[in-house]
Amino acid sequence: MPFMKTLASHFTVIAPDTPGYGLSDQVALDEPCPPIDIFADAIADFMDTIGIEKAGVYGFHTGSAIGLKLAIRHPEKVSCLVINGSSLLNEAEREDFLANYLVPFRPSWDGSHLSWLWARLREQQMFFPWHQRTVANRMDHDMPSPDKLHQDLLHWLRAGDNYRIAYGAAFAYDKVRDIPSVQVPMTFLCGQQDPLSKYLQRLPDLPKHISTEIMNTQSDALDRATNVFKRHLGGPAIAAAEVPKPIRGRTWGHFAYLDEGEIRLRMNDEAEGRPVFVLHDAAGSSALVDPVTRSLVGRRPVYAPDFPGNGDSDSLIGEDNVTVSEYARMLGRIIDSLGIEEVDLYGMWGGGLVALELSIQRPALVRNVIMSNVIHHDSQESERLQENYTPDFQPDWYGGYLLRAWHYMRDQGLFWPWFDKSRQGIIWREPFIDTEMIHQRVVDLLKAGSMYAHAYRAHFSYRTGDKLKETQVPTYIWTVSWDPNFEHTKSAAAEAGVPLHILPDDWSKWGPALLEKLSN
Repeated sequence: MPFMKTLASHFTVIAPDTPGYGLSDQVALDEPCPPIDIFADAIADFMDTIGIEKAGVYGFHTGSAIGLKLAIRHPEKVSCLVINGSSLLNEAEREDFLANYLVPFRPSWDGSHLSWLWARLREQQMFFPWHQRTVANRMDHDMPSPDKLHQDLLHWLRAGDNYRIAYGAAFAYDKVRDIPSVQVPMTFLCGQQDPLSKYLQRLPDLPKHISTEIMNTQSDALDRATNVFKRHLGGPAIAAAEVPKPIRGRTWGHFAYLDEGEIRLRMNDEAEGRPVFVLHDAAGSSALVDPVTRSLVGRRPVYAPDFPGNGDSDSLIGEDNVTVSEYARMLGRIIDSLGIEEVDLYGMWGGGLVALELSIQRPALVRNVIMSNVIHHDSQESERLQENYTPDFQPDWYGGYLLRAWHYMRDQGLFWPWFDKSRQGIIWREPFIDTEMIHQRVVDLLKAGSMYAHAYRAHFSYRTGDKLKETQVPTYIWTVSWDPNFEHTKSAAAEAGVPLHILPDDWSKWGPALLEKLSN
């Protein structure tokens, strides 16, 4: 990101997430270990989609392999290529890296995959490759802070086990053999402290349009890259980006743009009818409720936003202003920005409170509200929850905060409230402790950072019973057998004087049940 800002003062800068990483979907794969060509072609297709005919290309580490192959397979699209650090492996090294560097990453019921990941990220800062722990492989630089490691961890968690695919393709790619066939202007750079700098000596004799330089620092390498682009590219240009094309039969990524920043959404608008918004809870995201969102695809236009400060949305609400009322106000602005005039709202846990509040703030905008797993407590219990429900998960060098986060989320399906480990706190229902679900909740919690605590407290302090009596919009209350809030939801329905409806245990089947109440 800092380098993008530097380049942006001279050029239009576009940085796509590699397929399978960040917010990009994985490419369709016919084999578990695809060639690097797949990723180069995906970037070429991306350029075509957003209307970019030709561009300068910068590739860092794994991105260098993709950039190199892009220049070879699609030279007409590349004005010049700058590679900053590239692993030019010999055959023995390729076999070792492919066998030992790319350990599968799959969630485990006990959270041990998070401990492994933290140790792996620390090790990668001390040795290269990380699995060869010798003095010869020791890296010479200051260790990053726990907060920096935490940011690296979040990038990894976005990719999950997909991390191995592009990584593996880059390691398997024999770049030394391919480099002489590059026809576009190309510059190899590397800072001295980059462990990949040693590989530049393996480069063959190169034609004049390909140059190599080892710089004193990474900052020097970035300055040099900027000068290369200045030499080969024209002045600033505005990319004629097209509107994203919908993906039929599934949800796809989109953004709502407000003055303060961006709101990430998952959506599908191929169906007719009044849009339905699916709202997540305090420590959640649109990814968590995606099974519900997908169950509505083809039945109604459906949108699932990440609330500000959650998921992949910008934090547009200051931590001193986190209330259900403010969340509802922001939701109304998101809906307005999309040009939608009337909606149905479905909210799970705290998301239901935001739906209810928006129906009070803007009854002309909201046609129906469905709340499930309702947060509804008396004042004494509310105070207890506000005081005890939201522990701190500050990153530390040893990674212990990750296991605390894992068991915090898992215990929510075993005890109510999670911190009451007495017999009285046992949830006597079939536990909802699916490993993949807990993993997603932990990822969402870590993304939200301290915002999760402010959101939970806002939800616990909300006067649900009073608000249910205040709204003039038709409101329906649902629950599910595994919900820890089953009794609270039942109480909310009784206080509101509305029937309590029961959802199927499988939330990927909720769509048809919800729409039965939203037919008007």
